[in-house]
Amino acid sequence: MSKPVTHSEKKITTWRNGRPIVAGRRNTAAPRVSAAPHEMSAYRAFAAATHVRKAIQRRIVRAFRRHIEGAGRGPTDAELLMFARLAIAEQRLGRSFAQAQADRYCGTGQTFGEPASVLRRGEHP
Repeated sequence: MSKPVTHSEKKITTWRNGRPIVAGRRNTAAPRVSAAPHEMSAYRAFAAATHVRKAIQRRIVRAFRRHIEGAGRGPTDAELLMFARLAIAEQRLGRSFAQAQADRYCGTGQTFGEPASVLRRGEHP
């Protein structure tokens, strides 16, 4: 009796980096759609703002922890004010990044606004 034919099995041809390379498979990257330059700059600004905000947040949390443990003072008013300003800037940069993505997919006619202003214009029922 003969062995059943299975077409899903692929022959292993050689080894690379400790893993087998399957015959018939190309070692190429998947095609990607690259982002527009203004979208990438908006993303980089948003990522940098998030990084700075998280660093200040960690510093404030450590200061509160030391204060609760009795090992030091809490965060200063200047640190809290800086954190609030950075959080606001991060939100603005996040919106500009979202707008850059929307411009890429929807064109420049679409804008994000307040829901109430959209309803006043009559764009939604």
